[in-house]
Amino acid sequence: MEVLIARKNAKTALNLADEVMRAGGRVSGIASNLEDALSAIRKKRGPDLLLLDTEFSDSSDGIAIAERQTAQGRICIFVTTRADAVPDHLREKCPILRGPDISDEMRLLLQAARHFRRGSKAVH
Repeated sequence: MEVLIARKNAKTALNLADEVMRAGGRVSGIASNLEDALSAIRKKRGPDLLLLDTEFSDSSDGIAIAERQTAQGRICIFVTTRADAVPDHLREKCPILRGPDISDEMRLLLQAARHFRRGSKAVH
């Protein structure tokens, strides 16, 4: 499972990358702004899953990315302390993880994401 991490704070992004790898995922890239995130998404295969912040270093946000990418079938998860910034219509599509200790949740979400990427209908 290829995971793109798009976070405003580089230290937080690196901590998330560690969590993803411990949970069995592979980090395909880390972006701190909209342009870098979109560039990583456009690569030939692109990520399977996106871990998004609600805001980036260039004053843009992960909301627009989540809207576009969920419409294209990608799984988006917000990792933020600002859950109130995620619009209601995205809360139905994108889980929200709130720190600081998210290792168990990360493992479960990656398992579920792998399962649904394979086209299964239910999690066992």
